Amino acid sequence: MRRQHGFSLAETTVILSAMTILAVTAAPTVIDYVSQARDIKASGDVQVLSHALSRLLFDVTKLRPSAGSVQPPQMLVGPGDPATAAEAGGEAWLAPVDGTSVHAMGEHLFTNGVGYPKRPAFGFAKGWNGPYVDGLTTDPWGRRYSSNAGLAWGTVVVLSAGPNGAVETPFRGEGHRAVGDDVVAVIGNPR
Repeated sequence: MRRQHGFSLAETTVILSAMTILAVTAAPTVIDYVSQARDIKASGDVQVLSHALSRLLFDVTKLRPSAGSVQPPQMLVGPGDPATAAEAGGEAWLAPVDGTSVHAMGEHLFTNGVGYPKRPAFGFAKGWNGPYVDGLTTDPWGRRYSSNAGLAWGTVVVLSAGPNGAVETPFRGEGHRAVGDDVVAVIGNPR
């Protein structure tokens, strides 16, 4: 029987050096793929949420309160921590849920926690016909999605603060274009 030996110190050093070189050259590529995957997920999520909010607005449009009664919320937010505001002026996106001007998005899209009348099983009457999404999660960076749709019966805008965590897009900006690395989806008036 032959006696088996392990690797020599020189062989081990060569193998570890080769593995280190591979890891160092591959790490930026892997990090770039992870970053791209987060951007793609955030883009898809804001599109899904904007379409869900648009559908909700379409379904409950006729249930809109009269001008003198209940004010609709100014903003809807998903779960997760709010981002920070950049110098460009994204402070309005960061308001806490207060049940008056800022509502939890899930109460409108997922559970009907605000108590819209349900859509009748037959006929074309308006009413809540959800859930409009399977559930709500945070954005890929652990922060909340925000929307200024707020049942204000206008343009639906859904926003994620993006990788830097700072909202740079103004709450009421012309054309609602994304500023900086914010991820934004816009859908026109659903009426």
